Amino acid sequence: MSKPLPTWEKITLLGAWFALLGGLTWLVMDNPSITGFVPTETSVQVLDLEISKTTDFEISTDDPGLLLNLKSFRVWGTVYGSGTVSVWLDNTRGSKLLVYSNKPKSGFESITGMVISNDSPATQLRDTLNIASANPLESGNLGTATGLVEGVCTETCVLPEAFLSEKYSLIVEVEDAAFKLERVSYEI
Repeated sequence: MSKPLPTWEKITLLGAWFALLGGLTWLVMDNPSITGFVPTETSVQVLDLEISKTTDFEISTDDPGLLLNLKSFRVWGTVYGSGTVSVWLDNTRGSKLLVYSNKPKSGFESITGMVISNDSPATQLRDTLNIASANPLESGNLGTATGLVEGVCTETCVLPEAFLSEKYSLIVEVEDAAFKLERVSYEI
């Protein structure tokens, strides 16, 4: 027969359980970041580009020495066909973030909010970015629309301060599909 634990051992054991539970909670919650709503002025650029192969777009300003500090970036468009489309934002300094993908997801997802905006078109020159394709684009019959992309910003809703750069690359990866990139919105 076992004898009951003294009070000090019960308190020590209970404290160890709380520490273990707190540590496990911290490990599980460390990866997902919870972001609230952030009101902002967002610039919108209409592009209406039909993309049927992987294409890079350079994003810059008229002032090549200006260090851009994008705060958010999202895309609108339409996916055609049953293949995959992924859109990435690369700061050309070694960091690349996912803007949109229709590839199946696995594992736990981060909990994020969204930047609230009025999506008004850019009215000042300083708010307009130059977005140019590195490859010539072909126009043609896109086929049947299979997905609508409306203001998606998977990892780019709120960009980290360290993501600033003189220019960015928007990489649209297309595999057995086509993508009509209708517009982008961003906050500088």
